[in-house]
Amino acid sequence: MLEAVVGFLAEILLDLFGELLFTILVPVLAEIVAHGFLRPMQWLEAQVPRAPALPWLGMGLVAGLASLSLFPIAVFRTPDLRLVNLLLAPTIAGLVLDRMGKWRLEKGQPTLRLDGFTGGFLFALGAAAVRLIWAT
Repeated sequence: MLEAVVGFLAEILLDLFGELLFTILVPVLAEIVAHGFLRPMQWLEAQVPRAPALPWLGMGLVAGLASLSLFPIAVFRTPDLRLVNLLLAPTIAGLVLDRMGKWRLEKGQPTLRLDGFTGGFLFALGAAAVRLIWAT
């Protein structure tokens, strides 16, 4: 009996943090990959001078669509938890990427808009919005 309860609680915790972690890790991985293509990414940001973080929203939408092929089932089943994830995960991702950007600046490395709160937030928001709408 106790083993079943512990297993059930562990499954709930994994479900709760799984989608949240996924939505945070995708922008972090995108930041690492983007720095591998630094010059093209800087060129892309320069093409939209009034909204330089906007391309990251588009890339987040694409990442969200790609994630559906790997993980088509939404972890959060209730609409309330899915909305909380839509707001919380991009905020945390933005904070994490902002910190990564500050770390890069301290090391004297070049940064992208994704290395700030706004770029990270928009990327994760795009991915989370796609998952909110189309994940089953």
